[in-house]
Amino acid sequence: MLDLEFSHMAGVDTYLSFLTAILLGMGLMFELPVLIFLLSWLGVVTPRFLWRQFRWAVVIIFTIAAIVTPTPDIVNQCVFALPGVALYLLGVGAAYLVHRDKKARAA
Repeated sequence: MLDLEFSHMAGVDTYLSFLTAILLGMGLMFELPVLIFLLSWLGVVTPRFLWRQFRWAVVIIFTIAAIVTPTPDIVNQCVFALPGVALYLLGVGAAYLVHRDKKARAA
């Protein structure tokens, strides 16, 4: 009986570490638009640069999703990657607004 309880506790520990990894990965992914906004505001990236590097961004996002995804199937990888791509595009939009605002202030 004691071994059964211990194995149950090990399962809870495994579940919590799995859940923590998933939440941390998704939480970091949701910071992507903020990071792009700050980099654009600092002048490190431009909307044109981000748009030209879109293919590489998709590859990197899918690679990170493959690492964070708990199972090897493509469906779960897409569950993680597609919001990441949408958040990247949201960040490109934010960079465009920053770039437009900087141009308006300069003029």
